[in-house]
Amino acid sequence: MRVEPDWDPNDVDDLMARSAACDVVVTVDSLVAHLSAGGGADTRVLLDAGADSRWGAGRARTAWYPTARLYWQDLKGGWTRAITGLRRAVDGG
Repeated sequence: MRVEPDWDPNDVDDLMARSAACDVVVTVDSLVAHLSAGGGADTRVLLDAGADSRWGAGRARTAWYPTARLYWQDLKGGWTRAITGLRRAVDGG
């Protein structure tokens, strides 16, 4: 299921239900990341190199959300490594 950006941003319950209906949620650091991972969904989060340190700078997992996997931007600003790792994980190869 692909969640289109037509949801009501004031309806957090609907957003939570949409993320729970997904096999995998791929997102950036946002409300979606926190709701889906907090709800136990398999969540993949793309994080820029300067993301909030509470994610655990450079780590692949976070103690806050055991079902979340983190994919970090390179320090030089590139996304190739993060996107490649994410694609391999989601595609199973």
